[in-house]
Amino acid sequence: MAPTPVPPSPQPHVDAPSPLVPRITFWQKPWVQNVLPFVGSLVIHAAVIVLGFAFFQTAAAVYRELVQEQVIVPDSTLAESGPAGGIPNPGLGDDPNRSAAQDSLEVAVSSQSWAERPSQTLTQTLIGDNADTQADSVISIGGSSAIGRAAGAGTATPAGGQLAPFGVPGGGAGSLGPKVSFIGVGGNARKIVYLVDASGSMIDARERLKAALASSIDKLVPIQEFNIVIFSDGDMVLHQKGSLVRATTGNKRNAFTWIEEKYVVSGSTEPLGAIRAAFALEPELIYVLTDGFDQIASFDDVKNEFVKQNRGKKVRVNTLLIRSRSDPELERVMQEIADSNGGVYKAIERNDF
Repeated sequence: MAPTPVPPSPQPHVDAPSPLVPRITFWQKPWVQNVLPFVGSLVIHAAVIVLGFAFFQTAAAVYRELVQEQVIVPDSTLAESGPAGGIPNPGLGDDPNRSAAQDSLEVAVSSQSWAERPSQTLTQTLIGDNADTQADSVISIGGSSAIGRAAGAGTATPAGGQLAPFGVPGGGAGSLGPKVSFIGVGGNARKIVYLVDASGSMIDARERLKAALASSIDKLVPIQEFNIVIFSDGDMVLHQKGSLVRATTGNKRNAFTWIEEKYVVSGSTEPLGAIRAAFALEPELIYVLTDGFDQIASFDDVKNEFVKQNRGKKVRVNTLLIRSRSDPELERVMQEIADSNGGVYKAIERNDF
């Protein structure tokens, strides 16, 4: 008997495999890949800029701290003769008579410029000291004259000039700062204003005053700055409008020429506007020279103007009165102006300067 065939077991139905779809992560999303690099670059560059700015500000503050100018507290003294104060030359071997700016000669006439040997005359020294211009200079005194050519910074003619610097420059030991002296009244300050009366009553003292003013300016050193304010009846003239000028050789020469041209006396005396102009220049020391105030209601108005302009008492005021006649009230006010502004008062007889 033949075996009965067994029917095949049914196979389960299997669907056709679906295609694989890759899973997209957050970082693979198109908008992330387009936007994130830009945002990241922007943030990094902004951070670099901010850090650079902060570093620059810090470096600038440190630099300002390192190079901060020495603070000079101005003072005032009577200086009838000699320098206004301090020791002009520390000296070699503590000898103040031997300039530390040279070591070749026992006595030096100057130490502010360059030359192979000291000049024998003031005229040669003035010609040799020319760091600002390279021009022929002719200085004539009486019937004689001297002619020389400045050779520029670092050199001088064989005829001599001011000695070449060596070692410690002058103005060191014992000095509290750069000095200035005007008609026997001294002080130490970097910024000086000369407030000078040019009224008609100054006519007989004009030439002597011009010489005294030029002499004071001539002794300033280049780290100092100065200006001149000339006043009469309500009018005033400034050597340099709106600012001080450095006491370089060229600026000094310009000032000497300006004094000769602009110091013309006329009219009466009204100083209030000139006082305000002098303080606007932000000096450390003001010299006030006058022979009186005849265009004001009261002498106290002048004193009060100084009080108003110098509220912080940062500016020293030296007062010089050229006596025309006995006037105790005027002398009192000039003394009080000096006292209340940390300065010195000096009365000058008309023919004594």
